[in-house]
This record gives sequence, structure tokens and C-alpha cells, in this order.
Amino acid sequence: MIRLLRFFALGVALDWLTSLSLVFGGCCSNALTLEVITSQYPPFGTLITFAQFLFVTIAGLPKHLSVKPSEISKTRRFVVRYPTRSKIVLNPFRYRLKPRRIPLSSYLIQVIMFLLISLLNNAAFAYQIPMSVHIVFRSGGPVVNMMIGWTLRKTRYTKMQVMSIVVVTIGICLTTLSSMASKPSKPRFSSTNEFASSSVDESLVTFAIGISILSAALVLSGFLGLVQDDTFGRYGRGNWEESMFYLHAMALPMFSFVGSELGSQVRLANASPTIKANIPSALHTLGLRPLEPSNNEPPNLAPLPFLPIRLPSLNIPSVYVPLLANLLTQFVCVSGVNRLSSRVNSLTVTLILAVRKAVSLAISVVLVGNSKGNTYLWAGALAVLLGTIGYAAGSSSKRKSKDE
Repeated sequence: MIRLLRFFALGVALDWLTSLSLVFGGCCSNALTLEVITSQYPPFGTLITFAQFLFVTIAGLPKHLSVKPSEISKTRRFVVRYPTRSKIVLNPFRYRLKPRRIPLSSYLIQVIMFLLISLLNNAAFAYQIPMSVHIVFRSGGPVVNMMIGWTLRKTRYTKMQVMSIVVVTIGICLTTLSSMASKPSKPRFSSTNEFASSSVDESLVTFAIGISILSAALVLSGFLGLVQDDTFGRYGRGNWEESMFYLHAMALPMFSFVGSELGSQVRLANASPTIKANIPSALHTLGLRPLEPSNNEPPNLAPLPFLPIRLPSLNIPSVYVPLLANLLTQFVCVSGVNRLSSRVNSLTVTLILAVRKAVSLAISVVLVGNSKGNTYLWAGALAVLLGTIGYAAGSSSKRKSKDE
């Protein structure tokens, strides 16, 4: 019995370790690559969102396809069945989607909200929103959860929960003020005070639009969390892979509404400075083939012994390199968040994501920004973190009092 309990505890610990590794490792790396892209190409929000949705859909498609069994011949007395599980069937008409545990009607509203949230969050970078404000502002999930719960579901909250939400709100305001304080009071090239004043006003208006976009995404995130709680409560919390696939796959046709904007961003990405990817040098680095000496430039390799070809050098637009890294880390991050959401309630997910965003904030300010930040920034971040922890502690004590 003791051995069985130890085995069960080990399984639970490994499950939690896997989920937290996916969330912290994948999401922190994803925030880092996203900051690299948006710092150089701020208006590429739609392209980033579409690439993320397409990549997650393609990566999850094999798990949700099944092969239609071969037809049985009625003219013969015996039937020869050919195995299809161990072979790749080339006929696309033999594939079909596996039966779903959650109906498509339950996914539809989630898909629309999830797509809008992703588009709004990535579009905010085009309005002079730094990554530090982006991270802290999106940590205000408990504020939205309390407002929605109090207005729509008539939920009552403890004094500790209310005070924690006030602290989180103050922290978000301080972080927003930190970004405004770090902006220069005058433009870099100004000849008259009138021109400087108009430039400052225009910058503040742009920043206010970006904050409004993040606020709208934050409100939608609160509603999405409630909808997902109801869905998983009705159909079970073990469907995170199915939910992740359909939330991304069903949203792809909806990008047709922003097709012109997406096309213009793709053309701008293709016109970005290119990076020369020299395959022979890469193979030499890996130790696969020797590199012949040359005059400061790596030559093409001699034809391979099994193929009469020479390996070429590729010119890749520079924006696609961090974009590919962002896609890979986004897939890991989304898998971790959905895996976590299917095992715990939205409040616990909000708490864990708040701690993760604190780590991402430190990486963004200290490592990427190479600065110490300012007092408003770190005070706001600390207030958001402490308020989120206090809100979770208040919710835990509230549940215990109900059980008693």
C-alpha cells in the first residue's frame, strides 16, 4: 500500500513538473523571442498571430486524424485486411478527424474570443507599448475575474481578496506610469516648441490607444476563462490537446477578415534584410564533412559521394529566424497552459502565470533591456505579484470555510 502511494505521489509530482516546465520554459522563451521581433518590426502583430495559429494546427493535426478502414468486398467469402496503422496512407480521402469529446458548438465562442485576444495582444506592440508594460498589464487577470464574478455570477469575495485586487490594480497603474516616465519629453529632432508639444501629444495618444487595446484583451481573457471553466466542468478536464487544436484550427478561416493586412505584412517580412545560411559551413561545424581552406569565404562542398549535387547557400529574410523560434516556443507554451488549465481551475492558472510573467519581466528588463528599470516599474511588478498571491490565498481560505 505504501509503495502504491509513493508511486501515485511520484506520478503527480512528475505531471506537475512537466506542466510547470512547459509553462515557464516555453512561455519565458516565447516572450523573449517576441520581444526580439516586435522591437525591430512592431507592426507585425497579425503575421505573428497567423504563424502561431498555423504552426500549432499543423503540429497537432496528426494526433486528431484517423484512417478510414478499407472497404470490405462482398463478392468474396473471405476478406483480406491490410494494416493501416503502421503505414502512411497517401490517399487524402482516407483520413478523417477523430470523434470529439466536446462539440464544435462549444468551441465556436471560445475560438472567436481566443483569436481576438491574440490579435489584440500582438497588435498593441505597434502603439509604443514596451514588453515590460505588456507583461505586467496582462497579469491583471484576477481584477477582471472579480469584476465578472461580482456582476454576472453574484459571487461574494472576502476582504483579503478585495484588498489584493486593489493592490494588483495599483501595481498595473504604477507599471503604466513607469513607461510614460521613461519616454523622452521632447522628440529627437525638434526645432520649435510647438513641434515638440505636438509630438509629445501624439506619442501620448498612441500610448493610450495601446493601453486601451490591452485592456480590451484583458477583459476578453476573463470571459474566456469563465467559458472554459464551464466547458471543462461539463465535458471533463482531460481534453486540453483537443481544445488546443480546435481553438487554433477553427480560427484559421477567420484570418480572411484581415487578409489584406496579413498580405502586406508578409511582403514587408520578405523585404527585410537577408541572412546567409551557409549549409556547408553548418555541416562543417557539426563535423559531418571537412571544410577546404579558402580565402575568407567558405566554398561549396564537393559533390556528395551518394548524390551528384553541391549543397547551396540560402538567403533567408532575417525576420523569419526569430519568428521560427517564436513558433516553437509558442507551441510549448500553449501546450503547457492548456495542460495546466485542464487540470486545475482558472484561479490557480492565473496565479502560476503571474509568477511566470514576473520571471519574464526580469528577463526583459535586466537581460534584454540591459537596464535596472525604475522605481515605478519594480514597485508595480511587486504589487501585482503580491496581490495575485493574496487573491489566491483568500480564495483558498474561502473554500475551506465553506467546507467546514
